[in-house]
Amino acid sequence: MAKAGRGVVQKPRQVLVQMLVRYKPEVPDPEKADMLVRLTNQGYHQVAGVALAKLFLIRFEDITPKKARAAAEKIGSDMLANPVTEDFEIISVETIKT
Repeated sequence: MAKAGRGVVQKPRQVLVQMLVRYKPEVPDPEKADMLVRLTNQGYHQVAGVALAKLFLIRFEDITPKKARAAAEKIGSDMLANPVTEDFEIISVETIKT
């Protein structure tokens, strides 16, 4: 924990980054096609498409939102998304209270 003046202990700032990882549009996804068939078979005829994605919630500590976004971009490209088959998107960056 960081110290603020006069002995007051201040909690470090935390930043939450939400990232979606999903298949690229040109990559076949049998689970997506199967889900659309199952929805139609259950009577959801209005559903025109389904996209499956993984949501990652990455919490950073003692960092600015701008630096957290940059770090999350690197994490997404280096580790969380397969660059051959997947894209990733940062959907939000927010400072959170601890």
